[in-house]
Amino acid sequence: IFPDVPSDLIIEVDGGSFALHK
Repeated sequence: IFPDVPSDLIIEVDGGSFALHK
């Protein structure tokens, strides 16, 4: 989980959550 990153930049996967950087 990345609390400092907007949810629209987060992609949920089986391994957890990864932050998508523009």
